[in-house]
Amino acid sequence: MKRENAITDFYYTDRDSAFGYLLAVLVPIVFQLFATIVLTIISLNLGITITELLKIGYVAAIYYSLSSLSLFALFLIYNKVKHKKTLTCAKINFRFGIVNTILVVLLALIVLFGFNYIVNLFAYLVGLAGYTPDTSMPLPLNTPLWLVVNLFCLALFPAICEEVIYRGIILNGLRKFGNAIAIFISAIVFTVAHGSLMQFLYQFALGIVLGYIVVKTGSIVASMIAHFVNNATVIIVNYISTTTGISIDEAVSWSAFEIVFAIVMAALTCFMIYVVLSSLKCKKEEKIYVKSNEKIDPLALTLLLIAGGLSLIIWCVGTFL
Repeated sequence: MKRENAITDFYYTDRDSAFGYLLAVLVPIVFQLFATIVLTIISLNLGITITELLKIGYVAAIYYSLSSLSLFALFLIYNKVKHKKTLTCAKINFRFGIVNTILVVLLALIVLFGFNYIVNLFAYLVGLAGYTPDTSMPLPLNTPLWLVVNLFCLALFPAICEEVIYRGIILNGLRKFGNAIAIFISAIVFTVAHGSLMQFLYQFALGIVLGYIVVKTGSIVASMIAHFVNNATVIIVNYISTTTGISIDEAVSWSAFEIVFAIVMAALTCFMIYVVLSSLKCKKEEKIYVKSNEKIDPLALTLLLIAGGLSLIIWCVGTFL
């Protein structure tokens, strides 16, 4: 018997955001547990450790690809189970204009290079406290073939799979409380999910920009493009550094002048981002996700708090242990 469409089939609610967030926390845990079991079996048969196994290029490529694709599988299954009209609910719209496309690419580059100094300053300050994480690339990056593999595994797949969750479900489902609140919460969730203390400021700024891109253009495809350009540029810069021997991590003494310069650059970058975001064109008035006076659903609030608590625990364990 064919099911009739309900009005909630055409948009995400705060409950959808909460469930999406909780599942986005739990699915990677389940994936890692399953992957650990599989990798343990394989490593025992080969007589090596899991760490050594993951240093094999193609094994690591498969691992990181499946890790991202597990989020996309979650997105598809959730929409299927909840009878959601995927393209409409998640704002998967490919028609947002050539000008907007150019502007979102520009935004990605401004965020990446503009905040570089303040991010390095923050990393330096964190390093003074004794926190020195491994910042090396997880995959080989010494040949053109590996460059392409990296662009797929670490740039394209994460850009698509993370956007459908963090901007597609979580942001859109919270927009009835106002775009600013939805963008802020989704950016915090996005930041914590990456689990990097040194990149905290940068990931948060990127999350804010990606959220505004979705709101202004009416499409998460636009934020996917910006996300991909961001990731791809980092990979290409590292590839050039690896193949030419030019260091991109030169030590900085951080004199008073350099600290002031980093702060001024960050402020200037914020202004440039504001100007470019203001230049994005809205193709039509938003009709699905509009602000209302509704209070948050009690179940949604409970799930958001549970997911947030789990995220913070995982972030702290991954960061400090």
